[in-house]
Amino acid sequence: MWSKEELVKIQKLLLSADEDNQLLGLELLKSQENIDFFVPLLSFLAVTEYTRPEVLRYVFQVLNCAESKLCTYWENVCSVWSPFMDGLKIKAKEIENIEKHIGLFDSFLEQSPRFSFFYNDFGRKLIEDLHRYEKGLEYLRKAAVANPDDHKASFYYAYYLPKIPANIEIIISYYNNCLRLNNSYFWSHHNLGTIYLHKGDILKAIEIFQYCLTRFPKRWETMVQLSLALKKQGKIVEARELLEQAVRINPESHEVRNNFSSLLWSEFGEYKQALKHIKKALKILPGKGKYWHTLAEVEWYGFKNREKALAALYKAKEVQQHYKDGDQLIRELEAPF
Repeated sequence: MWSKEELVKIQKLLLSADEDNQLLGLELLKSQENIDFFVPLLSFLAVTEYTRPEVLRYVFQVLNCAESKLCTYWENVCSVWSPFMDGLKIKAKEIENIEKHIGLFDSFLEQSPRFSFFYNDFGRKLIEDLHRYEKGLEYLRKAAVANPDDHKASFYYAYYLPKIPANIEIIISYYNNCLRLNNSYFWSHHNLGTIYLHKGDILKAIEIFQYCLTRFPKRWETMVQLSLALKKQGKIVEARELLEQAVRINPESHEVRNNFSSLLWSEFGEYKQALKHIKKALKILPGKGKYWHTLAEVEWYGFKNREKALAALYKAKEVQQHYKDGDQLIRELEAPF
C-alpha cells in the first residue's frame, strides 16, 4: 500500500503538464494491485487528455485493472468534461454528479491549471444551453482565476460577467489580460472599448475604438460603437459618417440600421430617411423591442402619427415581454390633451 506522501506524489505526476511525468506515474500504477484510489483522476484524464494518445493508452490499461463498477460510475461522472459534448444537451443528473464531487475536480484544476479549458467549456454550456447563469459564471470564474494564461477563460469570464458598477474594473482587467495574451483578437479590443463606453469614460472608449479600427478597418460593429461615443461628444457629423460607412459595409445589419435611424431623426431631422432605415431593421429582425421603440419615435416626433407610434410601442412589448423603455412615451401619448 502507498503512503499518503506517495499518493500525493503520484497524483502530481498524473496531473503534470509534462507527458513524460504522466507516463512515469502511470507506470508506477501498473506495478500496484490496489489502484481504486486513482480511478476518479484516471477517469477525468480519460476524457481530458484527448491530445495525448500515449497517455490515454496507458490510462485505459490501468483502468481495466480497477473495479468495474467503480470505473463505470466515474466514467459517467466525468463524461461531462468531454470536449466532444458540443451540441449535446447536459442533463440535470450530470450536473448533479459534477457538483457532488466539485471539490475533487477543483483540486485537479488547482494542481494543473491547463484544465481551465474544460471548466470554461462547461460554464459556457451551463449558461448558453441551460440558462443557468450564476452556476455557469462560477465555473468561468474558476477557469479565469486558475489559469491567467488561458485567453478564452479570461475572455468569456469578462464577457458574461454582469456589467454592474462593482464588476466594471474586473471586466476591464480581464479584457486587458486577453490583449496581453493575444493582441490580434478583434472582440477583445471591441469589447474593452464598449465597457469603457458603458462606464462613461468616453475619451478612453474613443481611443480604443479608433485604435481597433486601425487594426480592423472593416468592422462595422466598432463603427457603431464609436459613432455612439462621438455622438455623446456632440460630434454628430463624424458619427453619421461612421454609420454611413457601416451601412455600406453591412447593409443587412439591423443594429446599424436602427442606430442610423435614431441618429437621423434625433440629430438631423431627416425623418423620411430615418423611417426607411428603421423599417429595414424591423424587416431583418422584427423581434427586437428597441427597434419598434425607434419606429414609434420616428412616427411621433417626425410625423405626429400618434396611433402608429402607440401601435409600435405596444408591439415592442408584445415581441419582447419585459421591454419597458418605451413606457414613458406611452404615458405621454396616452395622456389627455
